[in-house]
Amino acid sequence: ITAGGEQCCFLIIRDLSERKEKEAELLRMSALHAALSRVNQAVVRSRTPMDLFAGAANALAEAGGFSDVWIAASDSGRAPAVQVAAGASARAAQPGADARGLCGLASEAWTAGRPVVSRDLAEDRRVEACAWVRRQSPVRSCAVFPVFVRGRVEGLLAAGSSEKDYFDERKAEMVGIVASNIGVALERMAAERELGGSLEQLRAANALLGAVCGVNHLITHEKDVRIILERACAALAATPVFAAACALVFGSPDRVVIEKYAGGERKLVENLFQGRKPEEADWLELAADSQDPVEIRAAEPGDAPGCRAYAVAMRAAGRVYGVLIVWLKPSALHEEPLSYFQTVAGDLAFAMYGAQIERERRRAEERSLREGDETRRRNEELERFRRLALGRELRMIEIKRQVNELSRRLGEQPPYPGVLRPDEQGTGGSGNEGKDKNSGC
Repeated sequence: ITAGGEQCCFLIIRDLSERKEKEAELLRMSALHAALSRVNQAVVRSRTPMDLFAGAANALAEAGGFSDVWIAASDSGRAPAVQVAAGASARAAQPGADARGLCGLASEAWTAGRPVVSRDLAEDRRVEACAWVRRQSPVRSCAVFPVFVRGRVEGLLAAGSSEKDYFDERKAEMVGIVASNIGVALERMAAERELGGSLEQLRAANALLGAVCGVNHLITHEKDVRIILERACAALAATPVFAAACALVFGSPDRVVIEKYAGGERKLVENLFQGRKPEEADWLELAADSQDPVEIRAAEPGDAPGCRAYAVAMRAAGRVYGVLIVWLKPSALHEEPLSYFQTVAGDLAFAMYGAQIERERRRAEERSLREGDETRRRNEELERFRRLALGRELRMIEIKRQVNELSRRLGEQPPYPGVLRPDEQGTGGSGNEGKDKNSGC
């Protein structure tokens, strides 16, 4: 620049550090917003906690610009264990490690249930023994956030930055939103699992109810108890609750098993008896005497691991007709299926009781028919005897008449005066009249 005939140079010096700091801060916030957007996508798309943890950790490490990220979760109130880790020094947080041992901040956040921030790990005594410092991690500032699920701390989210004093109020709030969204997603997954479990239980209950109704319908329309028992075992084994079913029928007061019906996994039934007679099993007498289902502890699962065998007496009108056995699948180990199972056992016992009454009725009818036939035969014999006796009496009367007639012709007194001659029967004459008449000849 020429001024007053001389060339001059003007220098304008401005301090741009504040501007650059604002630009850097804007970039950090933009990165956090981008990371939050990716986390929200993971929340929507993830169907398992591990998918959610991996998506959130990678989003914070890649889009959020954090040097290190790890997420820990608790199982039924146990110590929080690291599930996933991401970032440059992720090796410091190995999956399965106790999260409280990685950083003193984690223990405080877990116990107090609130976010804990360290602006400079090198100066923070709470993290002197943490794994990041021991491994000379590039992390300079760190924040640990509790993850709440249904009002309880069920996990931790830790994010570390290589910048000192990185976490101000706004950034901590953004990462806190990520932790909150993870908690909401875990609640949703838990609700879906519970709903799925409820639906499975509902389907199982409907199947069991259908089996009970089918058995009752069968009892009403089928008279052959053997068919009823066989189909009832098959109906129970066809439900999603039972792997197999077996009915043992007693044949005497000594509870000797005379019949066996099975449905479902035949191997389970074979393993139950192990080549022995059913009445030799210790549990049979126990089940027959009990009012409730009895678990068979010695039952081998065979090809269905996790199944548990139960037996209940088929009791009706004070008599035990046999024992019904079922193998409960691992997915249905609760009390409700056993109540349905006990109901079926009672229905089958009622059917056998009805069959017994029917057999006794038929025997009584047959006995009555036999007795009626015998009475009829005796009456017929008595009638024949009476007819024979009457014929004999008539013949004797005729003989007496003939003797009387012959005596009259010979002029002798008839030996049978009470017997009339044929010509006297119409006039009502008596033997005396005949005698007087003959005597006047």
